[in-house]
Amino acid sequence: MTETDEQWPGKFLRAYNARLEKGGLTIAELSELFLRRYQGLRNRKPSTRTMGEYKNHLYNFIVPQWAEVPVDSVPVNHIINALQQKAEKSPVQANRIQATLSVMFSWAHKNGLMCSNPILGYDRAGGREDSKTRALDFDNRLQELIDIGELRQLWNSLDGINPKLKHALRMILLTGQRPGEVLNARWDDFVVKGIARWVIPVTKNRRGVHKIPVTLMLQILLDELKKITGDSKWLFPDTSGKKPITNNALAQRVRKELANRKSPLYGMNAWTPHDLRRTVATHLGVIGYLDSGIGMLLNHSNQGITAVYNQSEPLEYLRTMLESWQNHLQGILDYKQDGNMTWKN
Repeated sequence: MTETDEQWPGKFLRAYNARLEKGGLTIAELSELFLRRYQGLRNRKPSTRTMGEYKNHLYNFIVPQWAEVPVDSVPVNHIINALQQKAEKSPVQANRIQATLSVMFSWAHKNGLMCSNPILGYDRAGGREDSKTRALDFDNRLQELIDIGELRQLWNSLDGINPKLKHALRMILLTGQRPGEVLNARWDDFVVKGIARWVIPVTKNRRGVHKIPVTLMLQILLDELKKITGDSKWLFPDTSGKKPITNNALAQRVRKELANRKSPLYGMNAWTPHDLRRTVATHLGVIGYLDSGIGMLLNHSNQGITAVYNQSEPLEYLRTMLESWQNHLQGILDYKQDGNMTWKN
C-alpha cells in the first residue's frame, strides 16, 4: 500500500504543492496522489488487492509513457491507441487498465484536479466481456441441470492429483466459498466449541465475519488435510510454508491439469476454481433455494434496509442448505463414503 500524506518525503510534497500553485499536475504526480488519497466509491476503501492492481496498471503502463504530460493536456488519442494495441494480445487486461484510468480521472475531476474525465464514454478497448456463467452439469441454453458426468469426473479425478490442490478444490465445492477465502483459511479460523463452524474473518471478505457450519463431509476433509499440513497455521500453505497458496497459483495449476494429457482432469471442458462456487449456487437454485438464502451462503452484500437491522447469521439455515447441497452432490456421485475421504461404488 502507499504511504500516508504524513509520510511523504518533504521534497516531493513541496514539489507537489508548487505544481498545484502553478495550476496543474503531471500524470505521474496525479497517479501518485491518487494512490495515496483515493478512498473508493461512497468512501468504501478499496481492498489492498484492488489498490495493488491500480498501482500496477498506472506504474507499468501509464506512467512510463506519459509521466511528464500535464493532466490538462491528456493525449486521449494516444492513450486509446495504446490500449487498443494492448487489447490485441490481452483484451481483458486492456479493459482493466482503461477502467483504472477512468477511476483516477473521475476522482481527479471530483476533487478539482481536472476539468473532466477525458476518456469517459469511450468504448472498451478490449471489447465486451461475456459474463461468466460456467457451472458444471448445467445446460446454460436450457437453463436446467443435465447430468453429463462433469461433477463425477471432477470429484473422482482429484484423487489423482496433488493432495493440497485436491482438498482446496473439494473445499470450494463443498462450501461454495470464494477460492481466496478457502486458500487463506487458517486452522485458528475453525471454532469447535458448541456448533463446529468455520469463521471467515472480516479482513477476508466484504461483509464482515462470515460463519460456515462444518458438515460431516467438510469435517472428514479437514481431518485428512490436517495430516498433510502438519503444524502449519494455514490449511493450504505454499512450498515455503510461510504463506498460503495464492488464487493465481491455484487457477494456473487447474489450467495446467486440464491441458496435461497425463492428468486425470484432461478432456474436461475448461473450468476455473471460481466456477465451482458458481456450480454450488446454481445447483442450490435448481433444487429449490431462493436467491436470498444462496446469497447468505455466498456472503454477498445485502443492501436492503432489513440487513441494516438484522445483524444475525442463521447458522442452522446455512447448515441445512449445505447438507442439502452435499446430499445432492452425493446423489450425483452415487458413491458411498468411508473414513479416508475416498469414494467407492
